[in-house]
Amino acid sequence: MIRFGIIGAGLMGKRRAQSLTLFSDEAQLARIMDTDISRAQKLASEFGCDATDDVRAILDDASIDAVIIATATGVLSSVAEEAILAGKHILIEKPAGTSAVQIDRLLSLERTSVVRVGFNHRFLPSIMKARELAEAGRIGRVLFIKATYGQKGRIGLEKEWRAGPREQGGGELLDQGVHVIDLCRLFMGDVVDVRGTAGTLFWKMQADDNAFFTIEDATGVIADVHVSTSLWRNTFRFELHGERGMIEVSGIRGHYGAPILTLLTRNEMKSAEVGVYQFDEEKFTFADEDTTWKDEMRAFLDTIAGTRDADATLQDARAALHVVDSIYEQSKK
Repeated sequence: MIRFGIIGAGLMGKRRAQSLTLFSDEAQLARIMDTDISRAQKLASEFGCDATDDVRAILDDASIDAVIIATATGVLSSVAEEAILAGKHILIEKPAGTSAVQIDRLLSLERTSVVRVGFNHRFLPSIMKARELAEAGRIGRVLFIKATYGQKGRIGLEKEWRAGPREQGGGELLDQGVHVIDLCRLFMGDVVDVRGTAGTLFWKMQADDNAFFTIEDATGVIADVHVSTSLWRNTFRFELHGERGMIEVSGIRGHYGAPILTLLTRNEMKSAEVGVYQFDEEKFTFADEDTTWKDEMRAFLDTIAGTRDADATLQDARAALHVVDSIYEQSKK
């Protein structure tokens, strides 16, 4: 039985606690910590565990094997450093820090425990299907990627946590942007070139509300990305364009629409007959429900048990934040 502590009793802390209940035969939630003790107590009462406002009550407890770090983005890396030094297995919310330098610090620490970064979009059923199709060669060599991810402008967004300065974890690029960067990297090699800009186009806030950028790997695969908090409708669109076909993923669930994957593949026989390219089309639909937290927790538990190779690592977080750093630096010019 793996005993868990959760640091941060907000929305993400609650989601992680809910995911743990699905594995009650191998995981137990022992304690929830938040600097707001009333919030910690409220969440702890829902899951029948202890509450504390002292992070050391979790990190110094030898009976707690693993911690979930679900704090505000601006303090993720500092809490993770303490947890690594305490020898705990760690599931830390993305992006694990606000800059690549912070991740470098975590990587420099000696550790024997598992550290997983919460890039839960890797577990979107449509993305997992896209990986399966791409790895099977259904669209041939990937040539380029196009992606849009963003929210419609809802009243009061400029007062939310993501509206704060980058040091606190604000900004669309750090929020939804790192998810898209991580997804692109699943279908590309290491990023060698970054070009882009991030700025505040609509909202009156300190953080960026839009980012436009391209990333390229050493083989020439390019991803063209737009992330935004000022779209007219919630949008998730991820396209893989290959030599012999295309994979198009649209929607996630809920306000983003039910997830659909469309596969277009060139029909060589029909193309030869009519003299122009002809395509076969397949559509894959998925339940309009969120299974990513459950699947990500399953992966974390399996990695701790040694039955799954480590993925979504600190190195992946560093790679994503290196792209973010580059875009922010270019945006100053």
